[in-house]
Amino acid sequence: MGSHEIDPTSNKWNHPYGDTGFNAGVEAWDLLDFLSRHIDPEACDSHGWHDDDADALATLIEFDALVPHIRATSGVSVEEMAEFDQGLAAFGAALPFTEPERNWLVKSVGSVDADYESLSIQVGEREDEIITAGVRRVVKGHNLLDQWLAWRRQTGAYAGQGTLDLARETLRSIVELLAPDRPLPASYTILRQISV
Repeated sequence: MGSHEIDPTSNKWNHPYGDTGFNAGVEAWDLLDFLSRHIDPEACDSHGWHDDDADALATLIEFDALVPHIRATSGVSVEEMAEFDQGLAAFGAALPFTEPERNWLVKSVGSVDADYESLSIQVGEREDEIITAGVRRVVKGHNLLDQWLAWRRQTGAYAGQGTLDLARETLRSIVELLAPDRPLPASYTILRQISV
């Protein structure tokens, strides 16, 4: 870890869920913003990726890296912590990756550059063995990139599932819990036709 990097386990108590919780809330806010933006197909590259697709995936990896280090203060009630845990579980269930795949992205890939070319190298060219549901299997980065794009476009197995909407709604609750002073992203309020 370089001298300029912040240790995510260093958790000061300036926020109810610690500074790490607030930082995770900011990442969740960014992710909600990216996932709520309208994607113009003409603005996509030759692989079908838009900058917002890459930004969203990179932000998800950053968010997932912070979450295990969140420590709630004594000001957080048991009910609030349970609501947070339920929101995280619902968010994870809505994503196109299993928990072991998300852990692999964080541990193997870490921080990524938010553009398709970098992702195709940093994620797409990697593969490893993981255990999921009691079975050892090979995870291939290029398959995860394909899953992400299909989920973002709600095509293939993700068509008609509504899981992108579920992810947005659970992110909203996570943002409101971890970074309550931040207004919801304009892209989200426009998508949901919410007046602020």
